[in-house]
Amino acid sequence: MHSKLIVAPDELVMSRFYEDGSKVKSGCLLKHVDVSELGDEPDVRDLVYAQSGQVKVFVYENSKSRSKKVDLLLPSLSNFIAIHLNKQLRNKKEMSGLISNWTSYFTACQQVLLNFPQLFSALDIEVKDERLLQMSAFYALADDLDIQHLQNEWSTFVVKKYLPDADSLTFLSELAAQHQAIWEKNRQAKKSEDEVNELTIRLERVNETANSAAERADSIKRTLDESTAEKEFLQLQITQLQEELEHLFLDVKDKESEIKELVASHDSLTQKLESHEQNVAERDASKAENALLLSQLKQLQEKLDKRLHNRGSAPVNTLVLLRSSVANAKEKLALRIKNFSMYKQEFDNFDFEVIAENVKPEGFCDRGILELRVLSNRDGPKAPLQNWQPNEQDLEGRKLRLILHPYQSPEEAQATDELNIRDKGFLHALFNYLTTPNRFPIANDIPLERPYQQWQQLFAKMSAVL
Repeated sequence: MHSKLIVAPDELVMSRFYEDGSKVKSGCLLKHVDVSELGDEPDVRDLVYAQSGQVKVFVYENSKSRSKKVDLLLPSLSNFIAIHLNKQLRNKKEMSGLISNWTSYFTACQQVLLNFPQLFSALDIEVKDERLLQMSAFYALADDLDIQHLQNEWSTFVVKKYLPDADSLTFLSELAAQHQAIWEKNRQAKKSEDEVNELTIRLERVNETANSAAERADSIKRTLDESTAEKEFLQLQITQLQEELEHLFLDVKDKESEIKELVASHDSLTQKLESHEQNVAERDASKAENALLLSQLKQLQEKLDKRLHNRGSAPVNTLVLLRSSVANAKEKLALRIKNFSMYKQEFDNFDFEVIAENVKPEGFCDRGILELRVLSNRDGPKAPLQNWQPNEQDLEGRKLRLILHPYQSPEEAQATDELNIRDKGFLHALFNYLTTPNRFPIANDIPLERPYQQWQQLFAKMSAVL
């Protein structure tokens, strides 16, 4: 049994007439075949799978060997469209695409059959049980002269090649008469439809013109009514303005004395503002002077400490760690300086606490708090500062709480500004003592959470705020 290759316009047409389960492949037919390029005995595959001028089709093949027999399915255009209308294709763009596909396929079949008749046989397609569907497609296509030409060309081609000569003339005559009658009927119907459409368009234009004129008349009437109302409203406003002007003229005299009083008040406020600005300037100068004096006191204290140390008469003092605690991102040190002497003040035990707030895992913190209380000495209770003004109280009693960091709030800065120059110098000396290199507190087995050097860095930042 020889191999056979069957070629159809598309898979839908093929599936209507061949259901043998053969393998489907994608192929093509040439619209124009150059025999010289294919040789004396061209292979069917060279025709079917050529790449130039291609028309896509589907190929059923019964064996893998080369085919020597090819059947072409040749549906008429109306049959081809009718088969696809069964899938509810009604879009004009889709209908144009189907016509284009069928035209290319039919042209290729003509060319191949004329060049290689010994290899091909043609099978006409009839839509047997779809006569009504076929006729609907035929009517849909018959009003186009170019499509009529394609239909006649297909009929002539099939009849000439596959029907006896005696029957050919009869078939063509009947088909031509049928086509002519249908075409004329569709032409007349289309002409009548065009005339009705034109009259409908004219009537719509007349109606639009009439509606536009009526709308314009209404618009003019509304404009006149609005103008009259606006004129009356403007006249009323003019009357009201005249009355207001008369009242204003009468009020001017009454307000002359009030204006003089306002001018006098303005002059008085201006003098007070100038006086206030002068006070601010003097206060700023005083702050600068205080800062200079603090710097000088610090230098003198350092020189005094050095001289006392060189003379061997420096007081013996000791830094002792009393407590160390950590809670909620805060760390606290309670410290004591024994035999502490500074600025002509002597303390048996100078106790104080330093709190580090907002402690970070790295870099410790920049926010330090110094807390001072009344001290117990041999001579009795003694204030740690000359101008002792505690600002808080807890269970242990009253205390002075100084929050020292670079970004103080106005309330925090006020507590610092209220210190006099001598107390600021004393606190500077205290921080200088705490930040002295190689000076560490005696811990007495109390563990520190971090190296004391980090606390010394915090002490230096707190001293810079004073």
